[in-house]
Amino acid sequence: MFYAGQLREKESFTKLCPTYGIAILDFIMFPEHDRLQSGYLFRERETGEVLPDLMELHFVELPKYQVHAGPCGRDSRNSYMY
Repeated sequence: MFYAGQLREKESFTKLCPTYGIAILDFIMFPEHDRLQSGYLFRERETGEVLPDLMELHFVELPKYQVHAGPCGRDSRNSYMY
């Protein structure tokens, strides 16, 4: 997460650019669903208020990737596994 240098003293947080964390995993972190990619937002614990578009975490779980033959019969998994 990178926010260093985006704001000066007393500037509004609304000037911050969104920041995204992306984790490419070689293990299954969320066995409760079968999606390859999951995106998460930050929210306040008591009120449930979502932090507006400032931070997101995305996870790509490579073991959930379904291998399909690509053009010319090649394994299309190579681009993800590289």
